[in-house]
Amino acid sequence: THNPNSSLLLAIKADLFGDIYALDFPGAQEAYGIFGELAEKAYSINPHNPFVRAILAYKCFMYNEEERFYSICDDTVPWVPNTPIRLGAFAMYLSLFGEWVKGKELMDRIFENNMDIPPWLYGITCLYYYKDEEYELALVEANKYHMPLFYWGSLLRAAVNGQLGNKQATMKNIDDLLKIRPDFKERGRYLISRFIKEDSLLTHVIQGLEKGGMQME
Repeated sequence: THNPNSSLLLAIKADLFGDIYALDFPGAQEAYGIFGELAEKAYSINPHNPFVRAILAYKCFMYNEEERFYSICDDTVPWVPNTPIRLGAFAMYLSLFGEWVKGKELMDRIFENNMDIPPWLYGITCLYYYKDEEYELALVEANKYHMPLFYWGSLLRAAVNGQLGNKQATMKNIDDLLKIRPDFKERGRYLISRFIKEDSLLTHVIQGLEKGGMQME
């Protein structure tokens, strides 16, 4: 377990630094480089381990290495178990890169084969409906996203309620969002773009927030 060249240990460390960067925790910019180095090293040692491959896919997503991500995805998804964590990560990255048809196919597999669904996957099902302006369906999914220390649940509920004209609900959602990220008005566009890679959907989400009364910079 203390082997510095253990691919699994390196991938676990990469995952940690990746989250620091992705969620813009303190030290995010330094974490970005460490994340990439560890993910690549883990893959060079053991390119066949499914967790190692998932972390490399995470790195490709955060580094916007789109074509490489698709290659890893195509090679990995056929033999990854239908677990919500492993398969769910690929479904999320595919969807957020704009490959919604493929992403939804994987999401359907996950929901059909698992009872326990990680809350963050409801962010993807929410955006699936939101992008098509099916806001009532999007709200159902957004209301399933409960991770108190993460801003995405409140963000999505605020955007959807903003589009629906639910002003009181939107004000509460925005208040909840700003309690978690007081700097969201200044940093929000950047934070959303960490995950939502499509410019049109990024603009659409910000539009919902602005309709709800949040003035973005």
